[in-house]
Amino acid sequence: MKKFDKILLLFLWCGFSTVGIIAVDEDLDSQFLSENNSSSSEMKEEKTDQWQINGFAQNENHFGATGINSARKSDIIKLESRVNLKFKYTASSFYIKGNFDAFYYPEVEAGTKVNPHSKVLETQELYIGGGENFQFKIGKMLLDYSTADAFSVVNYMIQADMRELFVKDSADVNRGIFAVELKYILGDFSFEFALTPVHNRPLFASQGSFWQISVPSVSSLALPTPFYGTGGVYTNGVTPAITVGDPLESSFKNISGTLRAGGSIGSLDFHLLYFNGIDQSIIFVPTTTMTNFSSPSVSIDVAPAYNKVDSFGFDLAYDYKQFTLRAETSYTPRKWLMLKEDPTQIVDVANQKVTVTNQLTTEQYLAYTIGFDVKIFSDDRIFLVEWMQAQPLKNQSKYNKEFFTDILLLRLEDKFLQQRLKVSLTGVIRPRPHAHTHDPSDTTHKDQMGYIISPELSWDFENGLTLIWGGSFFVGNGDDLIQPFENNDLVYTRARFTF
Repeated sequence: MKKFDKILLLFLWCGFSTVGIIAVDEDLDSQFLSENNSSSSEMKEEKTDQWQINGFAQNENHFGATGINSARKSDIIKLESRVNLKFKYTASSFYIKGNFDAFYYPEVEAGTKVNPHSKVLETQELYIGGGENFQFKIGKMLLDYSTADAFSVVNYMIQADMRELFVKDSADVNRGIFAVELKYILGDFSFEFALTPVHNRPLFASQGSFWQISVPSVSSLALPTPFYGTGGVYTNGVTPAITVGDPLESSFKNISGTLRAGGSIGSLDFHLLYFNGIDQSIIFVPTTTMTNFSSPSVSIDVAPAYNKVDSFGFDLAYDYKQFTLRAETSYTPRKWLMLKEDPTQIVDVANQKVTVTNQLTTEQYLAYTIGFDVKIFSDDRIFLVEWMQAQPLKNQSKYNKEFFTDILLLRLEDKFLQQRLKVSLTGVIRPRPHAHTHDPSDTTHKDQMGYIISPELSWDFENGLTLIWGGSFFVGNGDDLIQPFENNDLVYTRARFTF
């Protein structure tokens, strides 16, 4: 047995042993309590074994709003049937919680790669927990430390699902991970420690699928492409295709852990965090060398590069009447970044060869999210604003920009007819243009911003059934994050029955 396996088994054994320790401790406490103490008897009755089971059945369908394009042979983007089941079993000294999903995708058309799998079973959560002031969890769980509505920068302990970027239900973006969490509660304050023994790589859409991240720009993917030679000698663009890559091996050096401490003072909630582990804000590096310039668009594979970092963060939320302020900040003293490269130095036109050196170095790095929501005249009408940015603190011109940065979120939602009808309008905007081309002569998209408009309407029948209609419409204007989805406009329907 490997050394890491022995350490992991010992760690898991310690976690399960905690259940027995807490049980013995409660038994000892009960011996010192008076038999005539009525409050003690009431607490004892509340701790009887019990089951809680709930979930939902859902049908969700996505349809192209711009007709057939190169990403598909059908106007149907996704047909999905889903059943979610949650349970919680509570005993006197511990509880067991589970969260499971079953997906079914009928075949749309052979070769479209719209739905790569016909049947999928996923375990979101399955863990054992317990305790009162001192609490523990061990197993597969969702660790959500975010205060931000959409773009958290301190959610260090997650597996991000980027397979349907921008249109995935926000409740499904974070996936469960195997972890151990310990928490101590002291009045209005808490101290938490979480550790995951395995690397939880982000989930990307497969190559050839509708949502693959294939960019006509790769400045944001830490690549110096497209290349433009002097005098128009070489003007072929490069379209990269992301390969998922292998997760890091299970070893002691690839363990990730977070310390979190904070609480509430009046209307202010705040937390301080320290993270040591595999960086969630990844960079992409080339995995192949291009040797063919004959095609109009040369293809290159890129894969995420995973590095271990130390990060320090804080989050806060402050309520004042109808106004709520939210903010998150994460500082990384030594984050790995890729240096920009001079295309004229790495493109050998005569021999039709491109050699990328993939020079990585470390730099101080800051990511933050700040925003607010305000209730306008009633609790049903809410306007939300959120801004997210991530960048090195020094020498910004030396590095390629982050793939996910400079994003403004605007959302207005309202409810009508006894809160049964809900209407919302969401905008995702890149107010600071990220041009996708390195060609200085291309001024077509200069200083234009990309944006996404997403309207949604839902009706609650108040019997467990909710119907939702919506859409997402992309206007890239050459922006390196939104432009790739310029032809991916879609409308969707969703029917959910909660039980």
